[in-house]
Amino acid sequence: MRALSQLHYSVLEFIKPSEKINILKVCLFLGSAFTVYFTILIALITIWYSHNNNIAFHWFDDSKEWRFCDKFGHAYIAFTECRLAVNLFNWCGIKGHKNHLFSFLIAFCMQSSYEIFDGFADDYGASIYDLIANATGAGLVVIQYYLFKRIIISNKFNFSLTDYAALRPNMLGNSFWSRYFKDYNGQTYWVSFNLKELTKLKFIPSWFMLSLGYGGDGLLGGHDNVWTDNQGEIHNMSHITRASRWYISFDIDFSRLKTNTKWIDNLFYITAYLKIPLPGIELNTNKGLRCRWFCY
Repeated sequence: MRALSQLHYSVLEFIKPSEKINILKVCLFLGSAFTVYFTILIALITIWYSHNNNIAFHWFDDSKEWRFCDKFGHAYIAFTECRLAVNLFNWCGIKGHKNHLFSFLIAFCMQSSYEIFDGFADDYGASIYDLIANATGAGLVVIQYYLFKRIIISNKFNFSLTDYAALRPNMLGNSFWSRYFKDYNGQTYWVSFNLKELTKLKFIPSWFMLSLGYGGDGLLGGHDNVWTDNQGEIHNMSHITRASRWYISFDIDFSRLKTNTKWIDNLFYITAYLKIPLPGIELNTNKGLRCRWFCY
């Protein structure tokens, strides 16, 4: 019984953030991070690059493609990676500026390394604008810790299935997960502001957030909706209007809601990276302004 009690105490101590650098935790964190990185890399090679031919490394100006949805995606992923790294380095006992510098470098390098594969793919190319977006996303985390010592502006994401993927499955995906990564029409990127932290107004709940969102609509290709398939057949979908979608909505910062149950708190923490569907207003540059019960 005493041995079980001692084991339980040791586990709890290991889970708690360390006050000093814990080498075992650092090795565990870095080993897990690279395992996840290579797993995602293999998945992306299968989903994204399997239909591409390799050519000499080259740069590509994609600044006007996909109505910037891909750039918002780069910034979101880098933000998420950097925020996770800050928390995990803190758990390892690495604090302050070293923590933030290492977190920025890990997020930026991991996300930017995919540009190497883009650079050798004939349908893509390495993009300086992707690198800028990666630095912006990771930098938003570091700047907030420098100015506020915590995150009060969150970069979030939401996804819904659309009918556009069926029109061009090779480009937009032919399964749920491939569409999740590739169909920009179903992706919405959000910036959520904690109003109590920003305004210092006491009557605002600490969990209440105002969210601004952005997404695309009618995007079947990077620049237009005309393409040639592998059999040489031309597909002209120019009748589908390409548009941008802007949102204003509300959000909940579940990380500010504390319970007496640890696993619920951890579940709340995970939702900090996802936008909760709530009422709001959408401005579609093609369809105009409309109110929505759920913005996602």
